[in-house]
Amino acid sequence: MSGRGAKKKSCRRCGFEGRIYEGELCGSCKETVKSDGDSRGPAGDQEDNNSEDNNKQEEWYQQVGGDSCGVCQKKVRDNDNGLCCEICERWYHCGCIKMGTQEYRMLQQLDREVDWMCKNCKAKIKNLKAENLRLRDEVVALRLENDDLKKILNDRIINMEKKVECLEKKNININNTGKGNGEGLNQVVEKVLEVVREEEEKKARINNLVIYEVEESQKEYGKEREEEDKDKCTEIFERGVGV
Repeated sequence: MSGRGAKKKSCRRCGFEGRIYEGELCGSCKETVKSDGDSRGPAGDQEDNNSEDNNKQEEWYQQVGGDSCGVCQKKVRDNDNGLCCEICERWYHCGCIKMGTQEYRMLQQLDREVDWMCKNCKAKIKNLKAENLRLRDEVVALRLENDDLKKILNDRIINMEKKVECLEKKNININNTGKGNGEGLNQVVEKVLEVVREEEEKKARINNLVIYEVEESQKEYGKEREEEDKDKCTEIFERGVGV
């Protein structure tokens, strides 16, 4: 929170005296550092550029309106009761924002212990908080949905494993008694095992990348479909990066 009546400080780069926190840059120097990447401290070209930087500072205040009230657009002078928003750094007359003298003096006493924000910045922060809560709720919902999918897949895999175990036991009994077609039963077991492997692959691909409008593989077995999918993905990525 910043208020009028505070002692002016000098910019640590150009020496311009203004309403600047001690050890910080003036508005002009901030713009200069931002545009050309200059991060020099008090040393350097300070003596040669003092006059030029002071002129830039005055021009910056005139163009941007650094001392202008955000409501009435008039200058907030040293003897005015005014506050500077910590977010947008615009000044406001206390009268323009309907702040009483007693409340203003209390804020002046607290000084940097309190961050004062204008009405516009408060509204923006409120919207950001609401958006943050909405995104958090979406993330929680997605996690719950993901957990449900994992549980369903795990249950299906467990059931399939039980069926395979049962079929394997039947196959052993048939082989021991010499009845039935062992080869045919082995094919059935192989089919079931293939289904189990496919379910395990689906579980492993829960968090994989999904590419839409790609023709689905028509191969019979999961391993063959996987190889064909990999080839298609490689072809798409190579086209995308221009290989």
